[in-house]
This record gives sequence, structure tokens and C-alpha cells, in this order.
Amino acid sequence: MMPAVWTTTSTPPKCSVAVSKREDIAVSSATSPPTELIGAAQSDPDLAAAVSERYTRPRRTLAVDYFRKASERGQLRADVDHQLLVDQLWGVCYNRLLVPDAPLDEEFAVALVTNTLYGAASADYRGEA
Repeated sequence: MMPAVWTTTSTPPKCSVAVSKREDIAVSSATSPPTELIGAAQSDPDLAAAVSERYTRPRRTLAVDYFRKASERGQLRADVDHQLLVDQLWGVCYNRLLVPDAPLDEEFAVALVTNTLYGAASADYRGEA
């Protein structure tokens, strides 16, 4: 069984979306699927389907739902594309896993989430309303 990454079901409804995602990313490097598995899935359609079905799709669904709820709470702008937001956060993390030119650590997680979610945050959440 593959380990859980970016689980969002335990986050309290009023928790800061930025704090929650920083914590999720900080743990993701230790619990992500092996880079060899991701690489092998690129040329093996059956493995790619299995990784998608058992690993990435369930986690994407959780993350999109988490961001949808954050929008409903007014933490994110109503017009934010939740799928794209997941791609923005995950894409950078997977890049760091697959192209190890820079660390995937807590300092990176803080910077990534701050840069990404500040632009997606509602004016009220940023304190600009």
C-alpha cells in the first residue's frame, strides 16, 4: 500500500489554509511514491493507470475538495480553479522530487504555499477588504 500524501481530511474547518498546506508539503517528501515508480509509469500504461487509480487521483480529489471548502469559507477567491491550484502546488513538488536540483524541505514548503496561496486568497482573508 502506498503511503498517504497531502491528506486533508483531518484539518479543522477554521484552520488556516496556508498553514495546513505548508504542513502537508513538509511531510510529502518523506511519504511520496518512489521516483522510480513515477518514472516507470511513464512508459508502462498499466502501471500508470494503477498509480493514478490508487495514488494520485484519490489524493487529487481530497485536495480539490479541501480547496473548494476553503473557498466556501471565504479563505480563497470564489473564482479560483481548484484543479489548477492543486497542479501549481503538486507540480513544483514533483519537479523537486524528480529533478533533485533543490531541496523539498520545510523552508521550500513555506515559500511555495505563501507564494501560491497568497494570490489565490480572498481579499478578506489577506486582510485587504
